[in-house]
Amino acid sequence: AMYMVFAGEAALADAVFRFGLPTLAGNVVGGSRNTVISFGAHSMENSYLGAMVGCSWATLAAATVDRTAGQRAEAWLRSVANGRESIIPMGAYAFEMLGAALRWIIDASTDILSATVGPAALAAMTMLDQLAIMLERAAQLTARMSMYVTTLVGAIMRFAGRAAAQGVELTRSFIRWALQLLFTPIRQLANAATRGLMR
Repeated sequence: AMYMVFAGEAALADAVFRFGLPTLAGNVVGGSRNTVISFGAHSMENSYLGAMVGCSWATLAAATVDRTAGQRAEAWLRSVANGRESIIPMGAYAFEMLGAALRWIIDASTDILSATVGPAALAAMTMLDQLAIMLERAAQLTARMSMYVTTLVGAIMRFAGRAAAQGVELTRSFIRWALQLLFTPIRQLANAATRGLMR
């Protein structure tokens, strides 16, 4: 809208009142989990209440602590796949969970990769190539693991601000491209931080 104003194609009042304010209102109050005030997030339909019957605060705390990083990553991937977890582009929590999910999937497929590729060939590849091969092989293991890899790649794309493509084949080059979307901003931030330290 502001581009149209600067290009002389729209008036500032139109940009503010016909685009800016309605968009702001929709982003603040709405039914989706991505809004600041979300009606959907407060719905108790299909909530956790049934699983909490008979639990005390002590048993709930113990259950939370006992979950491994892998279990948390798997639960997060299931929530993303079911549409219960939103991905905020460049969000800190999404970044943390993407890392945990990536590690969990890689841990589950490391033995397979070294058996099929071999340690010598693995050493000659870049980190992104290694990760892409591991994820491609993991997706070929079982339908369940394929769903997790597909969900992870879609979550990476949404984290990077891209639309998650439906029905795209998980080839090694596509997975590597998605991983590049994740790692490019990290590399840019690290480079900026390094330049700042050298001043």
